[in-house]
Amino acid sequence: MKLKKPIIIAIITINILAFLNIFYVFYYKKASFDTSVKAEVPTEKITKVYSDVGTWYLNNQTFDFYKKHSIKLNKNEISEFCNIINASHAKYIDNVRPDYWIDINIETIDKKDILITLNQNKSDGFFFTIDYDDNFEGKDLADFIVKHIHSNQ
Repeated sequence: MKLKKPIIIAIITINILAFLNIFYVFYYKKASFDTSVKAEVPTEKITKVYSDVGTWYLNNQTFDFYKKHSIKLNKNEISEFCNIINASHAKYIDNVRPDYWIDINIETIDKKDILITLNQNKSDGFFFTIDYDDNFEGKDLADFIVKHIHSNQ
C-alpha cells in the first residue's frame, strides 16, 4: 500500500511527459518555427562565386557538377545572386535528405569561404543552406543557377 501512491504518481508523470514529447515532435516543432529569419551574405565583400560538386535534375536532364558542368559568375551576376539569397526566408524542412544538390563556393575579400548548398527534394521542393546552418527557400536561387550552368566540354 505504501508504494501504490508513488507508483501511480510516477505513471501519471511519465504519461504526461510522453504526451508532451509527442506533441512537440508532431506539432509544436513545426508550428514554432520562425519563418521570418532571412539569409545573409555580405554582398560587397564577395569576389568569386563558383560551383563545386553535386548533381542537379531539371526537365528530365541530369547535370553532373563533378566533371561535366560548372557555374562561374561575373560581377553583375554575383550581385544578382546575393540579392536572391538575401531575399530568401527560412523554410521548415523536417527531414533534410535531398535527392539532388549543388555546392556553391563563395570567396570573400578577407579570404573567407562561404559554402551554400542548394538542395532539391521531391517533397520539399528547393531549399538551400549556408555553411550547413538553417534552411532557406531556394526556388528563385535554383532558377538563377539553372540559367548559369556551363558545360565543361
